[in-house]
Amino acid sequence: MKKLVFITWLMIGMTGSSLVHADEEQDYYQCLLEHQPKVQLDQVVIRVRQACDKVHRDNLMLPRKKAYFKCVLDYLPPVETESAVQDVLGACANRHDFKRSSEGL
Repeated sequence: MKKLVFITWLMIGMTGSSLVHADEEQDYYQCLLEHQPKVQLDQVVIRVRQACDKVHRDNLMLPRKKAYFKCVLDYLPPVETESAVQDVLGACANRHDFKRSSEGL
């Protein structure tokens, strides 16, 4: 009997995990739909895709790191010059105390 209860709970947990994953995927694609149409530069396309992925798929991210990627999504898409891309990334990094890792983003 205990084995049956354990298997039932295991199946419920697996189903719940699949639903969470499906919601994350929906949120990721919604993020792309919201932010990619505003993009002017190819390098920004990559950064928006990365930010959507980090915000909506990475459940183990620190809150300040997630806030950095949200800042990127809020301010980077309409940027039209490469120098402005670096300015926006730097400002988001500074705002969210994410300076050390912003170089490789």
